[in-house]
Amino acid sequence: MVSVKEITGAEGLSRDQLLDLYYKMLLARTVGQRERMLNRMGKGPFAVTGEGHEALQVGTAYPLKPGHDWIVPYYRDIGVALTIGQTPLDLLLAHLSREGDISSGGRNMPSHFSDPRLHIVSGSAPVATHFPHAAGIALASKLRGLDELSVCYTGDGGTSTGDCHEAMNFAGVHKLPVIFVIENNQYAISVHVRKQFAVEDISIRAEGYGFPGVTVDGNDVLAVYAAMKEAVDRARRGDGATLIVPPCPAHQRRRRPPLPLPRGGRGMDWEGSVGPLSQLAQRKRCRRRGEARLSARARRAGGRRGDGASREGAHAEA
Repeated sequence: MVSVKEITGAEGLSRDQLLDLYYKMLLARTVGQRERMLNRMGKGPFAVTGEGHEALQVGTAYPLKPGHDWIVPYYRDIGVALTIGQTPLDLLLAHLSREGDISSGGRNMPSHFSDPRLHIVSGSAPVATHFPHAAGIALASKLRGLDELSVCYTGDGGTSTGDCHEAMNFAGVHKLPVIFVIENNQYAISVHVRKQFAVEDISIRAEGYGFPGVTVDGNDVLAVYAAMKEAVDRARRGDGATLIVPPCPAHQRRRRPPLPLPRGGRGMDWEGSVGPLSQLAQRKRCRRRGEARLSARARRAGGRRGDGASREGAHAEA
């Protein structure tokens, strides 16, 4: 096994933190797969998962202070919720609309993450209407003189809305401690980016709002972490907002509603050799021990929590 110092981009992260990054990414993948499985069994109303987004979700959430900074996620952000502190059971209770769901007691739509203790603010079903909320939270933190920042997530399709423009313009004018993360998977449900905007890179839009825009490999969790950490430090210094765009083009999103399984029953290959989990495993070379141990741990956690949530629902219905 190589030394942490030999891993490019791992400056400031210990070996345990690198393993933790990998575990959270794998756990997010496992929970997403479990949700789709439960959906196909008729137990979950629908599954909006984030396979292929794990590196950018975990990498952007990792530098934040859970319960201190404010998170305004969008519906694919399983990795964000898990990194900030929610458990697989929390997510699966929401997915199955159970009474024990911390976000709404099973009354909200699945994948509308929220947790008052962790400062996770529920998004709304209309795309990107939560962007002004994130800007407003950041303004409140600034007016109160608090060392807090807010982070807002959406997909590339969310950048085509007026709410996105208004929030970014407001953040630029008032120099707010807010970070906008655009999870560019090249499709807004079914509309390709070339039919959404003419620019090659969404991050250049930040110039029009007066703050930096950064494009970073969405499959490289360490590159995402480094870019996010810089944006977090900038916000805490009072230097204002940042737009981060981590494309993940290797993973064309499964669209809503979930597509039928290919012939033979096998799911889509989200990973290959360039996916987020493969990249980190290759860079830290932990396949022999760490990866195998954490893979088993994540799968046990996802499966056990899913079964537990199903059992809780069965008792409630009895």
